[in-house]
Amino acid sequence: MKSKNILLGLELFAICFGATVLVPILTNIPTSVVLFTAGVSTLIMHYFAKGEYGAPIIFLGSSFAYIAPILYVQQTWDMGSVFFALGLAGLVKVIFSRVVKYCGSELIAEKLFPPVVFGSMITLIGLTLVNTGLEMAGNNWLLAIITLVVAGVLMVFSKGIPNLFSVLIAVGVGYIVALLMGEITFTSLPLLRLPEFSAPRVNWQAALYMLPFALAPTMEHFGDIFAISEATAKPYYKSPGIHRTMLIDGIGTIFSLVGSVPNTTYSEGVSAVNLLKIKDAKVARNAGIWAILFSFIGVLSAFLQSIPIAVIGGVMVILFGSIATIGLKSFVREGVDFNQSRNILTTALMFVFGLGNVKVWEFSGVGLAALIGLSLQIIFLLYDSFKGNEPQQVELAEN
Repeated sequence: MKSKNILLGLELFAICFGATVLVPILTNIPTSVVLFTAGVSTLIMHYFAKGEYGAPIIFLGSSFAYIAPILYVQQTWDMGSVFFALGLAGLVKVIFSRVVKYCGSELIAEKLFPPVVFGSMITLIGLTLVNTGLEMAGNNWLLAIITLVVAGVLMVFSKGIPNLFSVLIAVGVGYIVALLMGEITFTSLPLLRLPEFSAPRVNWQAALYMLPFALAPTMEHFGDIFAISEATAKPYYKSPGIHRTMLIDGIGTIFSLVGSVPNTTYSEGVSAVNLLKIKDAKVARNAGIWAILFSFIGVLSAFLQSIPIAVIGGVMVILFGSIATIGLKSFVREGVDFNQSRNILTTALMFVFGLGNVKVWEFSGVGLAALIGLSLQIIFLLYDSFKGNEPQQVELAEN
């Protein structure tokens, strides 16, 4: 069992690796620091977010929501300003976690993030990431399709070890085929190395620009915790509670101060837990340990970086689609009534503006959808209060 959990931890880390390092690659930030802070953040979640149902089985990795603002701050100021601004964004999330604790996770979820909102958010996260998966696969469709087919066949038609390690096996097959095709490029790295930490530079103007972008990952966190609760049949939103998991999520973002990108609860990891039917929290802990090891061991990191993007993309197509499926599944499980005009309006506007090429006050995509969903819930609450009606009550389904 111990060795199986170690390998499952490696598989979970491998699944999250592509997206985790993609953000620093796109923003010119050292991957070694990002892997280190992702691993540390995951371990903090495992050891300090234990409740009645144990620690959430979740990996904290790079947030895609900050890519555009990171690039803007880089171009407008400098890299040190990026790290300072991201650190303050994490502090805002920590403060909001205290608000959630004061008001109660379930009350906040019921009033501001009901199932129609977090279900739409999870679905949107998956749908917006699909293009990323397809772009990765597009580097070599043959490799991507081979990897995808192997993973799909093992997930659906196999049992036992092949099913449990379907993603890892599929990546291995894709890697061997790529090796035979001469598609593997090895990077020369030292056996051991220290992560390339950097210092922040105080820039309040950059920080004020960055703060609104913390909204989307904050809402995504609600969706991720509900999704992992759904996948494992353990209501983590009750215990340890979203206030504690969000606190650690904020700490993961604050780690940007040492030269990293924000580490937040990872939808890819949630999807992997769902697909692989992982039930032991030690798997997530082991994934965090693997991330730290890869940040120090240059040879391992070079090997992982040598995996063709198309191979990772073949797996990501399944995983990103699975995230969207989890969101749709939550609509059914939580009994969202789409005969009610409020629910139709909320989902319709979140989907249209989340998927459309629209920018409002620097918000776009998932961030804009999050802002719209939250704004609608506040309007509905104010309307109910003005009319003297009881606000719509939504019971969270017991797992």
